[in-house]
Amino acid sequence: MRHGPLICGLLLLAGCGLGRPDVTRLDEASIGAADGPPQAPPGTCWSRDETPAIIETVTEETGRQIQRIVVERREVWFETVCEGAMPPDFIASIQRALAARGLYRGPADGEANAGTRAAIRAFQAPLGLNSSVLSLVAAQELGLAPKAAPA
Repeated sequence: MRHGPLICGLLLLAGCGLGRPDVTRLDEASIGAADGPPQAPPGTCWSRDETPAIIETVTEETGRQIQRIVVERREVWFETVCEGAMPPDFIASIQRALAARGLYRGPADGEANAGTRAAIRAFQAPLGLNSSVLSLVAAQELGLAPKAAPA
């Protein structure tokens, strides 16, 4: 059964199941379909990142304005940490790891606040991901998830 742990895993920093009203929930628009991409292996958890197209308006010599797509819309599926509801101590570990890298300035209180989500987004940006949902690759880079053994 993938859906219960999957939803909680995708809501990693949303405090899924914690029942704490002071914890900010993730923007659910950034969370993809519950089953992940078609090729997703069973038992894995996924989210998706959508980057909108960039369109520019150009004025031709005749004075007519046209619009053209500069960067195509992009949808990227990424694997997430999938261990059910992440307890506050795991979120605090994320906060400490991000603070050590100069990305998070708040207390390591285990609350998924806006600062935590912004720090996750900033950490993942160089990895090509514009999401506040912690990817498995980012968790591995932070030393919070085991890396897969080479094939």
